[in-house]
Amino acid sequence: MADQIQTLKLEISKNAALLPYERISFHKILGILKTENGMQVLLKDLNSVQLIRESAILTLKDFKHNEVQKAFLELLKKKISDTEIMHIFDHFSMYGTPEVVESAVEYIEKNKSKEDALPVLAKAFNIIKTLGESKIEIKDYLKLLA
Repeated sequence: MADQIQTLKLEISKNAALLPYERISFHKILGILKTENGMQVLLKDLNSVQLIRESAILTLKDFKHNEVQKAFLELLKKKISDTEIMHIFDHFSMYGTPEVVESAVEYIEKNKSKEDALPVLAKAFNIIKTLGESKIEIKDYLKLLA
């Protein structure tokens, strides 16, 4: 039954132009089901306008999947909002691998003098501490900043 509902939802998504609020509601359903097809729909929405992209990020942050991490790493190379970065860093804190540490360091380097970036900077430091603590270069980097 769930597969039939999922198939119907995907067909609606493919064949109809959903209004933003409908798309965001659809994201919530996909987040509850956490299927491979649903994840693919959400990953495609990472290329949408900010409102839709932010909803997709918020939903995808609870998916433990390598494709999500790869997509988030690519998204960090683009200009996105601090809210979106916070959600991405939340995902990295829960499910990230050591390869995300470099992105956290890059964010810190670009934004360390911006006061309005402090909450995101705190998350970036947490990622470095959690996932990069075994690397000597990261320990040296943190000592340099202290």
